[in-house]
Amino acid sequence: MVYDFSIFNAMSFPVCIIGADGELVFFNDFFREIVSVGDTEGASLDIQHPFYPEYRKRIAMAYQKALEGEDTKCFAVIKSAKGVQVPVEIYLYPIRNSGEEKNNILAFFKLVDNRVTSFDDSINPVSDSEKFENINIFEFSPFPILRFDRNFNVLALSASIEEITGHSRDEILKNSDILFNTILPFDTERIKKHITDIFSGNSTFKRVNEIKITTAKQQDKWANAVIYPVYREKKRILVEVLLEDITKIKVLENKLSVLNKVQIVGDLTKGLLHSFSNLTNVIINRSQMMLQITEKKPVIDGLSIIQKSALEGARQIRRIQDFMSERDESGTKENAELIEIIEDSIEFSRIHFKVEKKEKGRNITVSKQYFAKENVHSDIRVLREIFVSMIFRVAGFIPVQGTIETELKRDNDLFVTVSTILNSGGIDERSKTQQNPLSEIEIRRIADKVNVRIFEEISSDRYTIKAVLPAAMIVETEREEEVTDTVRIRDLDILVVEDDPALQEILFELFDSMGNRVSACSNGEDAINEFRQNKYDIVISDYGIGMMTGYELLKKVRELNEQTVTVLLSGWMLDSRTMYENTVDFFLSKPFHLDVLIKEISRILAQRRR
Repeated sequence: MVYDFSIFNAMSFPVCIIGADGELVFFNDFFREIVSVGDTEGASLDIQHPFYPEYRKRIAMAYQKALEGEDTKCFAVIKSAKGVQVPVEIYLYPIRNSGEEKNNILAFFKLVDNRVTSFDDSINPVSDSEKFENINIFEFSPFPILRFDRNFNVLALSASIEEITGHSRDEILKNSDILFNTILPFDTERIKKHITDIFSGNSTFKRVNEIKITTAKQQDKWANAVIYPVYREKKRILVEVLLEDITKIKVLENKLSVLNKVQIVGDLTKGLLHSFSNLTNVIINRSQMMLQITEKKPVIDGLSIIQKSALEGARQIRRIQDFMSERDESGTKENAELIEIIEDSIEFSRIHFKVEKKEKGRNITVSKQYFAKENVHSDIRVLREIFVSMIFRVAGFIPVQGTIETELKRDNDLFVTVSTILNSGGIDERSKTQQNPLSEIEIRRIADKVNVRIFEEISSDRYTIKAVLPAAMIVETEREEEVTDTVRIRDLDILVVEDDPALQEILFELFDSMGNRVSACSNGEDAINEFRQNKYDIVISDYGIGMMTGYELLKKVRELNEQTVTVLLSGWMLDSRTMYENTVDFFLSKPFHLDVLIKEISRILAQRRR
């Protein structure tokens, strides 16, 4: 019978099989790295190499004991091919194939850098008179090893078994069921099957992956098992199981799995937000058109409520999209009202706190006071991230219930403060366990991007974070210029490209009612063919319209006719809106108001006619 030793390739420590003649029957990659031998085939191991001379005799004595059928251990220092000194403990197990008279030796190498750090004269060689003392392998094995008979009784095991099961060696020796009760039933059956197969001669070495173990303290651990036959006293064949603890690896895999799920949920959310954008857009636009054709007050009031609710829904969608956006537009600055940025940050945090209240019973409210009204010119997304992070950091010091106070003030500087009242004993250490993961964000690192200074103030009864905005960020309030030069959108050829039937119908009706010749397509390929046959003054396209994107379509339209007004609509979280805005005449995020669309198209037409 020939053993398949390749099972040891998966072990995370050096392993080799030494024949009775000193030849290497097998070695894994870790052994190759230390000893620097060639290919497995034809490789041999001189007992006096690669070990330092001082250790040759003790190695030879241990090797001879193993040939005679005893488990042995010895210490040595290996001289690697690069000249590096590698101290190791060598564990030697005698094994034998059926029908063979002499044992092969299964050798495990444990690196012990903490025992010997250098090779010098302080290491005394073994004298000729020194007698080798055999130590039972199960006393010192650094990894759990169990020896079974045919009835699955544990005959011997290493003390290290307690690290992975929580049960002592004596407990398991008295009752083997304790061991199997810690292992998942399915995995127990797998182990027993392989043990039976080895005893029956139907198998040699076997590997059982990802065994789940529940410790005595009800902790979950994971291990891989290598199961192999052992010949003893020329009469009995036993089976040993070597366990490799992979709990840390499994925990890491689970974390990666969670991250993958988060990514999937994120992608799903983006798709849902796009769908909600289209639905909200239809509600807003349809209610707006109906308001223009009815004079009945109850109908007007009802439509107004519907439109107001839809606009608030659109605002919430936009907030979530902006926060989830992964586009890299660092350094992109724009003007915005500071209060509006703070409002968006508060609203996002409130959404999170509502979920937390329902799931964890933690009740956090956010109040706000504004003592200044300023416009800023900055990276709006970074500012929003700063304010959200401040709110979550402060929330971390509220154990069960409390209020977060947000204020915007201006004295010599313009600043935003976020604070909460602490309990009577100051900062509650227990509250730290309640902190949201987002509260651990390094706010200063984010703030440095836009030159915002962050200060933390802790008193006996209050915790406060203060963000001071640089003077260069503040801009004068711009008065909105009235558009005096406008063009009526009438008697024009307009092509609408939209894959959502309801929104396509609304846009068709809108421009048709204004006295235009309107055509509609649902994909980019049909739109290109239509444009080539009939030149259009205006092309309005959604971004997601099949194989060809709306951006690609409008870019092609520009190439065919530079005078055509191009408008890009999108409910998707685009990677770089700036790129699209610089390529098309006008970019409009969904959901949008029809008045905004008409106003912008009129403005562009007026500019073209100057």
